[in-house]
Amino acid sequence: MKFAIIPVLASLLIVGTSAQGFSCATAANIRCDDIDGIPDPQVCASNGVTYVNKCYFNLANCDNKGMRVLHNGMCRRDGTR
Repeated sequence: MKFAIIPVLASLLIVGTSAQGFSCATAANIRCDDIDGIPDPQVCASNGVTYVNKCYFNLANCDNKGMRVLHNGMCRRDGTR
């Protein structure tokens, strides 16, 4: 019975990842420009960089874990967020 819990937990993890629509494991196959044809808002990240959309932010966050989106729109030019 204890061994049945492991596959259930693993499947929940996989479903949770795919429900968000993004996984760093498959990031090489993601085309951020061609998601649905509707432009997404730019996002300002905690590293002070403005990303074209949340998809590009997610790709960058695969390499730099711990970033978060501060708000939609551009980061301010004076370095404040």
